[in-house]
Amino acid sequence: MHSRLDRVTEPYFSNIPLKERASVKYLISDMYNPYLSYLKKYFPNAVSVVDSSHVM
Repeated sequence: MHSRLDRVTEPYFSNIPLKERASVKYLISDMYNPYLSYLKKYFPNAVSVVDSSHVM
C-alpha cells in the first residue's frame, strides 16, 4: 500500500478477513485521523498506539 487515500486503504483493510483483523492487538500509526478511525472500523479489539517519532 503506497497511499493514504481512502480509495486505496479502505479496500485494502476490508479485504483482510474479519477473524484476522479481530486478532490484532495494537494498531501503530502516526496521528493521521483516518488511521485512528480504522481502529473502530476494521480492528475492533486493537488499541491505538502513536508512533513514538510523532510524539513530542
